[in-house]
Amino acid sequence: MGARTTIVLRNIPMNLTQIIILTAAFILPFPILAGPPDGMKPEMIPIRTQCLAASEDPNHFTTVVGALTRDFGVHVSMTFSASPEQKVAIVENPDTTLAGVLLITPHATCLAFSGRDAVHFDRPPDMKPPEIDVHNPAVEKDVES
Repeated sequence: MGARTTIVLRNIPMNLTQIIILTAAFILPFPILAGPPDGMKPEMIPIRTQCLAASEDPNHFTTVVGALTRDFGVHVSMTFSASPEQKVAIVENPDTTLAGVLLITPHATCLAFSGRDAVHFDRPPDMKPPEIDVHNPAVEKDVES
């Protein structure tokens, strides 16, 4: 009888798509695997936030950004999708170095973090491009988990 080989990938259950991608990575002459560093694990941490619920104001995002703009002179400088139902907006005022992070869902807009001394960093000119195709939906699913 031949030896039996078991592949365990950080105790992550794999669906058929992930198995196909993993198999293709071993077949290709340049296998590319992405993931968090060893020892990193998901955690739920308590964070105090200020939220405006959609039940209170159906235009919750516009109302929150309007109030922050009026009171602190911030503007939305960056947005991204954290998941299909969660969006993130970064607000800032470069003149006062104030900044904040908004979490937006269909149910509420929450100011998750705010502070001062915001600093911008430029991408190093000699930085290599990502080793994974960040626009590949299968990779995005792995990165989110």
